[in-house]
Amino acid sequence: MTIGSAPSYLSKNKYSYYFKMKIPIPLHIVISKKERRYSLKTGDLTEAKTKAPYVAAKVQLLFRDVENWYFADMNLTKEQVQLMLKRHLQRLIKEYDKPAVPN
Repeated sequence: MTIGSAPSYLSKNKYSYYFKMKIPIPLHIVISKKERRYSLKTGDLTEAKTKAPYVAAKVQLLFRDVENWYFADMNLTKEQVQLMLKRHLQRLIKEYDKPAVPN
């Protein structure tokens, strides 16, 4: 379910909001999907609206790097790229919840 005035990379299922982003066309062959979805671990729309753009910006940078690494013959397998993307997204979502200013 897409949220009315929310960014296109923010959706909601029965329990919480999730981040979704289209995979750039050059990476379809590597990632084997056209879109990725990950839970933002929140049911609060305000929190999801702030968390999703943060994740989106970081993921766009990751896509750029993955495309450069993969096509620069860095000997990465499709499985390695997919695992790297999954772990990076999970880490980003967890890091967002940490305080911006350390105690």
